[in-house]
Amino acid sequence: TIMQAMRVPVRVKVLTDSLTGEPAIHHPVEFMTWGQGSRLAIAPAFSDDSVLVVETDASGVAQAYWRLGEKSGTQILKLDAGNISGSPRLVTATASPAFPALLLLTDGNEQSGIIGSRLNKAFRVRVTDLYRNPVADVQVRFTSTFDGTFDGAPMVTKMTNSSGEAACFYTLGPTSGYAHVARAEAYVEER
Repeated sequence: TIMQAMRVPVRVKVLTDSLTGEPAIHHPVEFMTWGQGSRLAIAPAFSDDSVLVVETDASGVAQAYWRLGEKSGTQILKLDAGNISGSPRLVTATASPAFPALLLLTDGNEQSGIIGSRLNKAFRVRVTDLYRNPVADVQVRFTSTFDGTFDGAPMVTKMTNSSGEAACFYTLGPTSGYAHVARAEAYVEER
């Protein structure tokens, strides 16, 4: 999940000779991440470090804790042991969005039409976390607040897709005039 630390530290073993397996002791390893909000630390308490140099221990191992950044999707950590064969290496992690926090109307507002007709544009909403990452599989309830319907009913529930979007067309009712005709609400079950 975004803005969360990985459960275990990222560990790298550095060898001076890959044939003999001799560890490189006290060898500096640079850990570098560049995602917005991504941080590194020697212990699970994080400060503002996105670059951290750690010396290998007696077994040739260096480790760092990695907190993923604000954006969902693939995040990258670069490990650089200098002139050691196989260096640098990239480590990736996939960050999922945080808990849904925002429901944004993205399309369908300010429409007009003929009594009894379906409006040209669907009402479209996007559900995101606090960092504006889309959140999939959230129930969005579209409710008519006037005399029209969504898909033939006064209320309909749609699930958000992988882009965090849900959409539904509105059909005007028999009453003419200007009115606020719809409301959208997102419902999330506890994870």
